[in-house]
Formats: sequence, C-alpha cells, structure tokens
Amino acid sequence: MAKDEDSNVRFFVARNYQTPSSGLADLANDDDPYVRKWVAAHRATPLETLAELAKDKNGTVRVEVAENPRATPSLLALLAGDEDPWVRISVAYNPSTPSELLAAFAKSEDEDERLRSLAEEKLAARKP
Repeated sequence: MAKDEDSNVRFFVARNYQTPSSGLADLANDDDPYVRKWVAAHRATPLETLAELAKDKNGTVRVEVAENPRATPSLLALLAGDEDPWVRISVAYNPSTPSELLAAFAKSEDEDERLRSLAEEKLAARKP
C-alpha cells in the first residue's frame, strides 16, 4: 500500500498509527508533499528519516518535523536556523527544544515578535 499509485492511499498509510517504521521510511521519498508531511508527523518515523525530512524543500514538511515529539535536540537545532519562520516557531513549540535554543530565539533581534514572545513564555514556564 505504501507504493500504491493513488496518492490518497499513500496519504492514509502515512497517517495510520499501525504503519511500520519501514513503510514510513519508504513514504518519506514520496512525490506528494502531503504524504511526506504525515510521515514527518508520525510518532513511529525513524530518526534517520526525520533528519532527511528536515531538509525537505516543502516548508510544511519541515514544520511537522519540528513539531514531532521524537525530534532530537540536534535536529531541532538544525531546524532553528530554517529560513521559514513557521518552522522556527514550531521548534519553539516543541517541548524537547533545549533551553539554549529558546534563549537564542528570545534574544535575537532578527526574529519576529511572535517567536521572541513564545520563546520567552516557554523559558519562563521552565523556571522552577
């Protein structure tokens, strides 16, 4: 089913929580960005596949990688430098984002106000 000609079938396979990680890895190379988006959002997607999707040409795919709870701190650091502001905002929303990255967002004059405010809020919530 992961190789079905119909992109709707591949889309539903990518969204299915029972899809094995090997099937998700195959779907990560799909031509349809919506299929890749759901692979990036899936909790069973292998970390190597998430790393590949973090470099996807489609910003929506990269947003889903940034929001994935399995994204590693090093992967989040890579995405923190993404050109797309929505990817950077998604990095800030991820609970696994290291405090150092949030602090950098909060202090950056280059970032937009939404990201600075969000980073400050997330940092304040982490203080004991």
